[in-house]
Amino acid sequence: SPEVDGLGESAFYGCSALTNISPRTFNKITQVKTQLFYGCSALDGELSFPEAISLGSRSFYSTAVLDKISVSSKLEAIYSECLRYSGISVFEPEELPELTVIDAGGMAQMPNLKGNFVFPKLEVLNGFNQSTNIESVTAVNAKSIAANAFKNCSNLKFVDFNPALTNISTSAFY
Repeated sequence: SPEVDGLGESAFYGCSALTNISPRTFNKITQVKTQLFYGCSALDGELSFPEAISLGSRSFYSTAVLDKISVSSKLEAIYSECLRYSGISVFEPEELPELTVIDAGGMAQMPNLKGNFVFPKLEVLNGFNQSTNIESVTAVNAKSIAANAFKNCSNLKFVDFNPALTNISTSAFY
């Protein structure tokens, strides 16, 4: 059967009553577009993008009952407010060896998100504020920690960054 090979920007924007979508795995999507599932507050279960190398701004914003997102281990970027206010508890894989960008709020305000994340290429730690259940972030190439990066991450136990770190910004671990 043919597979979906294109999902446009804001394709499901504001579908607040949408609870299910089929297929749940999008094998041909490499770029999850901006605001793709923005405001799909009833969409539950899991979604998989096994070839995704970028997650657009606000692409899963306010998906309150969505439980799991799977992406490619080759993911390079998570853009601003991508997963903000989502109900996601599992983001896989937790090790993303090619990730170089997490914009402000990229993985913020995700109270159910659990994990021990490893980002070997990431140079700026950012975007986890108020994701209260993450336990660790390893980013051995990180030379800067952005303002509010881990603000209110009350279960954060371990952060590993580059010994040559030059900047820890305002309220980074508040």
